[in-house]
Amino acid sequence: MSRAPHQQSMRAFLAALEPGGDMLTVSEPVALEFGVAACLAEADAGPAVYFAAPQSETRAKLPVVGNLLNALPRYARGLGCEVGEIQTRLLAAIDAPLPHRNVDAAPCQDVAIANPSLTDELPIPRFFEQEEGNYITAGLIVALDRVTGQTNLSIARLMPIGGNRAFVGIAPNHHLAVLARAAHARGEVLDIAVCIGNHPAVLLASCLYLGLGDDELP
Repeated sequence: MSRAPHQQSMRAFLAALEPGGDMLTVSEPVALEFGVAACLAEADAGPAVYFAAPQSETRAKLPVVGNLLNALPRYARGLGCEVGEIQTRLLAAIDAPLPHRNVDAAPCQDVAIANPSLTDELPIPRFFEQEEGNYITAGLIVALDRVTGQTNLSIARLMPIGGNRAFVGIAPNHHLAVLARAAHARGEVLDIAVCIGNHPAVLLASCLYLGLGDDELP
C-alpha cells in the first residue's frame, strides 16, 4: 500500500500546485543534455515545470521538477503565509526553532542501494555548454561535526565524477567548508547526507545565513 505524502514534502507541495495551474507538466520526453535547462529558461517567469519523462538511461525512471521557487507567491505558499509575511515568518522560525523529531523509519529509507552510481540512479541535467558536466542543483547537504556536534544545512551544486562520488562547489567561507576543514585537520571525514526532493520550506532554510553550528532545520 502506498503511503500518502507527508504534508511537508515536495510531493504534497506539487500536488497542491497543479489544480491552480501553478505547475506545467511536460509529458513528452525531454533531453537531460540542455533540454531540461532550455525549457526552464523559457518558463523562467512562469509556473513550476514537471518533466514526467526526462530522457535518461537511469534504472529508475524518475521525474524532474524545476522552477519550483521562481516566484514570491510560491515562497509564501511553501511557508504557509502571505507574500508580505515571508520575512516575519522566517524570523519567527529562527527565534523559536522546533526540536528535531527522530523517527525509526522514513519513506526515503524504503529503498537502499549500496555503492550506487549517481548517474545510473538519478536523472541529472546538464545546464550549460561551458560546464564540465551534469549537475544536481537542488541537493541539500546536511552535515554533522562528530566532535563538536555542530550541524549545518546548506545548498550547493554537485557534479557526479564517477560512481558514488561528486564534486561539491563550496565557497571557502561557507560553514560547510569550515566544518570540512576542521574534520580534515583531525584526520576525519565530515559526515554529510545529500537530500533531494525537498519541500520549499526546507529549501529556504538551507539558504539562511545563521551562526556557525546553528541548526537551520528546526
